[in-house]
Amino acid sequence: MSSSIVPPLTRSATDSKLTPAPASLPLTAEPAGHWFDSAACGMFFHWGPYSVAARGEWVMNRECIPAAEYQERYINPWKAESFDADEWMNLAVRMGADYIVFTTRHHDGFALWRSAVNPHNSTRLGPRRDIVAEVVAAARRAGLRIGFYYSIANWIHPDYPEPFARDWPLDKDWTSPAHRERFQAYVTAELRELLTGYGRVDYLWFDGHEPASIRNPRWNALARELQPGILINNRNGPDGDVVICEQSLRNTPPIGRWEACFTLNQNWGYHAQDLSYKHESELLALLIKVNGGGGKLLFNIGPRGDGSVPEESIHVITTCGEWIRNHRALLLDSDNQSFSWNNSALASRRDRSVILYFMHGLPAEFCWSETRTRLRSARHLPSGRLVDFSQQGERIHLYRLREQAATGLFPAVELLFDETPLPIQEQKTFWIPG
Repeated sequence: MSSSIVPPLTRSATDSKLTPAPASLPLTAEPAGHWFDSAACGMFFHWGPYSVAARGEWVMNRECIPAAEYQERYINPWKAESFDADEWMNLAVRMGADYIVFTTRHHDGFALWRSAVNPHNSTRLGPRRDIVAEVVAAARRAGLRIGFYYSIANWIHPDYPEPFARDWPLDKDWTSPAHRERFQAYVTAELRELLTGYGRVDYLWFDGHEPASIRNPRWNALARELQPGILINNRNGPDGDVVICEQSLRNTPPIGRWEACFTLNQNWGYHAQDLSYKHESELLALLIKVNGGGGKLLFNIGPRGDGSVPEESIHVITTCGEWIRNHRALLLDSDNQSFSWNNSALASRRDRSVILYFMHGLPAEFCWSETRTRLRSARHLPSGRLVDFSQQGERIHLYRLREQAATGLFPAVELLFDETPLPIQEQKTFWIPG
C-alpha cells in the first residue's frame, strides 16, 4: 500500500461524523501546547509484532526470544488483514479523545514506518504497509491531534546493551562509549525520519529511557527544530513539556502539564488471556481525579495482531465515551483542588463551583464537609434541577437527591458558592500506618 497521506478530514463540532477538512495544520498555527490544555483525554495504541504473539508487548524480552526466531514466528506471518486506521480513530472519537499516541516503534526494534535507517520495518516485512502513514492520515480525517510514541531502547540493535536485561540494562552494560555513540546516532536518524516524513506531529512520547546514559538532550532540541510547537514528554530528560505518570497517580499532582496513562486491562500490548478489564466506573474515577488535578488521562488499547480491537475494549470505550462526551465541559473547566477524599463522591472544583460525582449512584441524602465557604445553590447536572440543602459551618447537607435526578454512571451535582471554595484542611497525602 502506498505511504502517501490522503487529504485529511475532521470531526464535526457536534458528533463523530467525518467531514472534509483542510490539510495538516501549519507548524506554527497556535501557541505550543494549547491543544493539550484544552483536551478532555487521549487514546494510546500499542501495536506491533508482539500483538501477533498475543502475550504482551514485552514478550521478546521476557521469553528471551532471539531476533531471528522473533521475525520467523511473529513478523513474517503478520498480515494485519483487519487493520483499518479509520476504525481505530473513530473509536478514539467515540471515547471523547482529542489526541492519540501511536507506537511507531517499541522496544523490539520493529519500525512501523517506511525507514531507510531501520531495515526491520513494516514496509519490508510483515504487513508491507506504512502503518504510521495510515494512522496519521486517519487521525487527521478524524480531527485528532497526533502523538508519536518512540522507544529509545531497541533489543535487536547490535550496539544496544543487554537486550534480555531484567528489567533494563545499566549504564555499565555498554560494551564501549563508541557503541553508545553509534546507537545514539542511529536513534537520531530514526527520529529525523519520523519528524520530517509525516507532516505536523503534535506530541513526541519517549519511552525505553533506561539506562540513563542512553538519553540525549539533543533529541529534544532536534524535535523542536523540526516540529515547532511540539510537546515532548519528560522521559528523555528534565526539559520535557509533559510529566508522565504510568499506571499510577501521585499523592500530589505534578506541577505544570502532566499525563497519566493507564491500560484498560493489565497489558499495554494485546494479551489473549488477559480479560482483567477495568470497570467503566474505575476508569471514569481515574479521569475525574486526573482532570481535577490538572492532568490528562491517556487510555490505552492493544489491538490484536490482525488489527481488530477486542470486543471488551470496544465495550469499555463506548460506555466511558458516552459519559465523557456528555460531561466534556465540566472536565475541561476543572481547577486544581485539594479537597479530601470520601467514600461516596469525587469532588472537582471549577471557579466558584464544586462538582460532586457520585461513584455509586445517588443516595437519598448526602453530607459534604470540606469547606466553610457559603453555599448559594445546589443543582443536578446536566438538568439544572435544584437540590434542597442546608449548611452549618463546614457541614453541607443535600436532601432528596434521587428525586428527578439523572441516572447512569457518576451522576453529578453542582454546588455553587458565593466565592471560590477553599478546603477546611488541605490533604497533603493519604497513607495507612503499618
